[in-house]
Amino acid sequence: MILIRPFLVFIALMLFYIPNLQFIGIAILLYIYHILTKNRNSHIEKMKEVYKANGIDFPIKDSGKKTFVWLYLYIFSLTVLFYMANTLTSEVLALDINQIEQFQVEPWESYLLIGSFILMWVSYTFMINKIIKDQWILQESEINNNIVKYRFISLREGNFSMLLRILTFNLYEWYLIYMLLRETAMHYIEDGTATGVYKKHIEKPKKEEIKKESPFENLINKIKNLDKEEKYSVIFYEVTNMQAEKAEEVLKKLLEENYIDQEEYDKIKSFL
Repeated sequence: MILIRPFLVFIALMLFYIPNLQFIGIAILLYIYHILTKNRNSHIEKMKEVYKANGIDFPIKDSGKKTFVWLYLYIFSLTVLFYMANTLTSEVLALDINQIEQFQVEPWESYLLIGSFILMWVSYTFMINKIIKDQWILQESEINNNIVKYRFISLREGNFSMLLRILTFNLYEWYLIYMLLRETAMHYIEDGTATGVYKKHIEKPKKEEIKKESPFENLINKIKNLDKEEKYSVIFYEVTNMQAEKAEEVLKKLLEENYIDQEEYDKIKSFL
């Protein structure tokens, strides 16, 4: 998971509007989309582990394998659109006024322009929905399951985002991608997928092992504060109520560690 500083968007924006450096701005923009898509998939896979470990139904059904398909289609359609636009612009600029009046776009060029524009719209819509909508759904589920407390990712719809891009002469795209970098980074930090803290929701606390006292230790704890007569009575009672094999083992150990003498040992043993 790679967290990109939103400041990179401003660099790409400036380069995008410099004619000779425009391709660098576009390359940075597409790289950011790639990282957003990659982070989306990584985030979902990590949270799947959390949900599975805690027996919670995961709210997103798709695996994310098709997410990059929409990105690649978007890159392809954008490339075709830019190429055709630049080619036609160059042809028009090379004409004089009289030739411009007679200039006509070839039918196949028109179809290619329209087709690439439609493909760009569709692929962008699906790509944005995968990046934003899926993670917004997951965010709401995380809040409901007390994994996170705060809401950072705002819900946006791909078609509406594309429409705003057209109405704002593409300025909305730069605003949206800036907000996406900011919101997703804050959410990844919040749920721990960016820092590894999310693993605490997977690793279940180990149950403390209860140390089981041996019969000998249990008996010693009972007699340690007693006088000699009480001590003998307790030892006699406890040992004679044990299984023969275990009783002999405990009795022998009591003798070895001087809790009883040989005479007491013989008396108790005669009752086993």
